[in-house]
Amino acid sequence: MKHEDELLTLAKFLWNIPKTITDRWDMDTWYEKHDWGTVRCAIGFLFVAVPETGLKLEVKPEYERFCGVPVFDNLRSWSAISAYFDMDRDQLEYIFCSNYYEKDPTPRQVATRIRNVVKFVNANI
Repeated sequence: MKHEDELLTLAKFLWNIPKTITDRWDMDTWYEKHDWGTVRCAIGFLFVAVPETGLKLEVKPEYERFCGVPVFDNLRSWSAISAYFDMDRDQLEYIFCSNYYEKDPTPRQVATRIRNVVKFVNANI
């Protein structure tokens, strides 16, 4: 696993995220900018929690909103995240995909899962 420190910083940020930001939380959207505000998932909040991250957010106009996708080393979306953190897609989806939770996860549930996966990966190195 690479950039473990960024994952743990993200977990800390998500655990303490202000309620005003939680209202713009959507685990099914990397990043969207609307007239009324911005919507982000956990990975979308990585760019707030760790502004100097090597993972980048490519924002492009799409329909009437601006959408963003993670990019790294000429890769996009899940492939970029997988390469950046050196984790397989199953591990990443377990953390960052709403389908892997009983119901839409809260930021604190995602933070807990990030910490648990980091702990598990480190214990099995």
